[in-house]
Amino acid sequence: MYYKRTLEPRLRALAGVYSCVLVTGIRQAGKTELVRHSFPGHEWVLLDRAGIVSEARSDPALFLRNHPPPCIFDEVQRVPELFLELKDLIDQNNPGRGEIILTGSQPLQMMKEVSESLAGRVGILELSGMTPSELRADEQTPNSLAEWLHSPPVGRRFPWPLPPADMVFRGGFPRMVLAEHSPDDATVAQRLSDYIQTFLTRDLRDLAEISDLGRFERFLRFVANTSARLLNVEALARDSGIPQSTIHDWLSVLEAAFVIRRIPGYSRQVTKREVKRPKLILCDSGLQLHLLGFRASDLARESPTFGAAFETLCAHALFALLSREGIRPPVYHWRSGERDEVDFVVELTSDMTIPIECKLTGQPSAADAQGIQRFLQIHGVKGPGVVISAQEDCFWLTPNVLHIPLSAL
Repeated sequence: MYYKRTLEPRLRALAGVYSCVLVTGIRQAGKTELVRHSFPGHEWVLLDRAGIVSEARSDPALFLRNHPPPCIFDEVQRVPELFLELKDLIDQNNPGRGEIILTGSQPLQMMKEVSESLAGRVGILELSGMTPSELRADEQTPNSLAEWLHSPPVGRRFPWPLPPADMVFRGGFPRMVLAEHSPDDATVAQRLSDYIQTFLTRDLRDLAEISDLGRFERFLRFVANTSARLLNVEALARDSGIPQSTIHDWLSVLEAAFVIRRIPGYSRQVTKREVKRPKLILCDSGLQLHLLGFRASDLARESPTFGAAFETLCAHALFALLSREGIRPPVYHWRSGERDEVDFVVELTSDMTIPIECKLTGQPSAADAQGIQRFLQIHGVKGPGVVISAQEDCFWLTPNVLHIPLSAL
């Protein structure tokens, strides 16, 4: 069964502008399913077998002649030799719009090749894991943050597709979150373990030239424990026993591979006491909990770290929502010297800055918006603000703070 992805309209829009479109993002986000469903008339070439990779590398021009547009080249990062030939193909043959579709999940070398060979010739789209609204197959949900704020569906209920604790535990990778692939917690745990062993350790180890696998796996657990918290490299080095220089290198690899995001601190120099240190967000709440040792949703729910995992899921859903905006707006976090804080600050437009709080509660109240009110007061921005929680109804929490259910995103 195929679940419609909310980025489909954006993908089709890019394919209506560019001859070549690259869909990138972390491994197992569902890129292959998305492009094959969106372009059923394209030939699909999966670049994962030794024979076909060898053929493409030895004579990329001949390979492209044997696989002319319209064509999907899946996992194109395995054959960087194709990029220069794709440039010549686009420049000389002028293929129709959307006739060359690329996917890739390891962007380090791939994005270097794209920027050097296909600059101005390729539309780029980042796909993340599935969100609650995609699981619910709800096409009536507002499709952008601007739409949520301008025309909020006040009074409407957005039922969770899974119990909230199960959703946080499973995360957003399709093969982990969909019951048809993972019917129980044990299967989810096994799939996440396999994912860590294959992608996070093997592939990233090669990219980062890591010789001590045990130390890297220990580092990943410390990263998981830092998700939804301020990033303190000095403390991370002290606790893990890994040099700061190595931590900086490994964080850069994880960020380039979409495993983490670093959210910068928001400051307009209103006060010098605002915290500038970035917040770290892991790509997936299920991955976060698994790295921390949780193998069942009920045990995870009782853990003190569950609130951080809930915020990780909120961040994932928020960034997926912002990806539909076309040009993704800047996102920050905010913390004052007086310990007032806001989880995310989105500069939606030049005159519209939106503070957003994530609350692990089924009964949000005006007290949950205190950080938002303080932010609006200090910075003199219009807002409005947003609280995201486990509650299923959309409503105005205060006259200037909208409650958006996480189940709706």
